[in-house]
Amino acid sequence: MQALRGDRTYAGTDLQPGRQRRLLGRLRARLADGLIQQIFKYRALTLKTIGADVCQVIGNHIHIGLLRVQTGFGDP
Repeated sequence: MQALRGDRTYAGTDLQPGRQRRLLGRLRARLADGLIQQIFKYRALTLKTIGADVCQVIGNHIHIGLLRVQTGFGDP
């Protein structure tokens, strides 16, 4: 409703939107990173508490040699 009243009208440019977008972008990135960290932490705790073995987590049908190849791709 403020736009209809016209009490905040002025001819100058508003330089804040770009700054606000950058701040919101950083905040979203931090929130997403924090959420991912929490998911990894709680899933790791769950696997640890139930005593899951590697074969139980990834399935018995994957060959160990394939696992070595997959982990090698993750380390540039």
